[in-house]
Amino acid sequence: MLFTALLLSGTWNGAFAATTDDVSPEVRKKSASTTGLKEERSASSKSQSTQQKHASQEDETPGSIEQLLVQGHRRNASTDGTGTYTVSAVSTTKMLLKPLDVPQSISVLSSQQMKDQNLNTVDAALKQVAGVNVNMYGDGTGGYTARGFTLQAQYDGVPSMSGLTLSQQYDLAIYDRIEVLRGPDGMLQGSRTPGGSVNFVHKRPTDDFQGNASFSAGSWNNYHATLDVGGPLAHSKIVSARLVVAGTDRNQFYNNAYDRRWTIYGVTDVHLTRHDTLTVSVTSQSNDTTRYMGLPRASNGADLNLPTSTLVGANWGKSEVPMTEVEAQLEHLFSHGWRGRFNYRHRTAATTLQYAYLNAYNASAKTGNFVAANTRYDETNDGLDAYVTGPLHLFGQKHVLMMGANYDRYLYEGGGASANSRTYTALAGIPINANNAIPSLALPTITNRYWEPSTQWGVYGQAQIKPVSRFSILIGGRVSGYVSKTRRISPTVGATSTDIDQQGILTPYIGGVLHLWPNVTAYVSYVSTFSPQSAFDTTGRLSETISSRVVSRESSSTGTWA
Repeated sequence: MLFTALLLSGTWNGAFAATTDDVSPEVRKKSASTTGLKEERSASSKSQSTQQKHASQEDETPGSIEQLLVQGHRRNASTDGTGTYTVSAVSTTKMLLKPLDVPQSISVLSSQQMKDQNLNTVDAALKQVAGVNVNMYGDGTGGYTARGFTLQAQYDGVPSMSGLTLSQQYDLAIYDRIEVLRGPDGMLQGSRTPGGSVNFVHKRPTDDFQGNASFSAGSWNNYHATLDVGGPLAHSKIVSARLVVAGTDRNQFYNNAYDRRWTIYGVTDVHLTRHDTLTVSVTSQSNDTTRYMGLPRASNGADLNLPTSTLVGANWGKSEVPMTEVEAQLEHLFSHGWRGRFNYRHRTAATTLQYAYLNAYNASAKTGNFVAANTRYDETNDGLDAYVTGPLHLFGQKHVLMMGANYDRYLYEGGGASANSRTYTALAGIPINANNAIPSLALPTITNRYWEPSTQWGVYGQAQIKPVSRFSILIGGRVSGYVSKTRRISPTVGATSTDIDQQGILTPYIGGVLHLWPNVTAYVSYVSTFSPQSAFDTTGRLSETISSRVVSRESSSTGTWA
């Protein structure tokens, strides 16, 4: 039985601001009487100027950052500090639409929900999302699918190839929310499967100083701690910063296994002008995890009756993945509600994966033959995304337009090797549960290494058109290009081959939303995406002009009730 107990959890909050509660009753009384005299003397002058102030309030130009923060308030999708599970808008569409205005299935995990349910990992969080399946791979990574297809990742709206499945993920303490869109997302993501996308939105500095800390402990020495502190660095609030530190140290229910992760995240907002904000963030994480391949079964499917705590493998098996991510974002607020945003993201990860697994079993002797695997590779992901969006008032209705472009490049560089009992006899005849008997000398040397870059680009646009107040149409599309290459770089350098080269792929999007009641809508959508392929048939490679195009026709009704 799995039992987890929360031993300690706490938060602290502070603000560099004084209130009347911080002074003695005598001082408050004296201050109140003095204030009353001042108000009485100035009442007449205030009444004379009230009309002028109200008349010019809308046209008044903010003279400081503080005024800008108040007057420049607009809808945003942030859940940090709201204390609720709901959101006023989603940023997946980049137009900051209400969830009920998007003609696709969307779920949002808010920071409050992640805190209340003690969700610290991506796999734990996505298990809470309807329609998402999570399959853990035993090395801290997992496979994430929706509607039978793999989910793709984006970070603050920037698409990322190979960013979710089979990839290590950061601690959720650094994220404000997780937005999950089920169904094709080809218009903004480009070449993708029809499963959907997961948008990880980072925390931002707060307007006032705040801080909180938490600690939890559970079964199998499962410890997790976080520290989150930040706010303005000066009274002017021109520069704000935030620091998040999170750590996990836990054992597993199976023997000789552990998972250790340390994450540090720093972000800074700089208000360059009254309309321009530059955000820069840096994230670093170390991962050290025991590789676990699960419990085997007999060739006929029979249960081997092994204890659930058995680790079938080597006690030296591990997965180490140090990761670093740098992001820069520049946002400009235009007049009349328009805004533009430019995002750049750079992530690097260096994976060392060493483990052993069973490939033959002798039931009578209860021994097995093992395979030792050694894998090392580096990953680099660079993403750019730029767009502008804003309202347009025509025919008595408010419409929203959005247009942009993005670029995504993923580079894999590395390789692997394996040894079995035929090439290394010490891997044969080992007791199945004697993980300390598998020699580490069996790890083979990696000789073949490969360089594999994948690049995609696209221009996209979308419009929300409202013929009437209760009905809206979302229409848009994307033109994409995709190139994938491969080259062997050791022991000898080989020629570069272009596996996939597809350009000018059009993926249209159209949907309609009808608001039946205040919290109930009906929608229908037609969404397309494409998935490049490099498959072969009996006569050779399939035509590069043929892509695996997937179209989703979705109609449903959705609503929320208080």
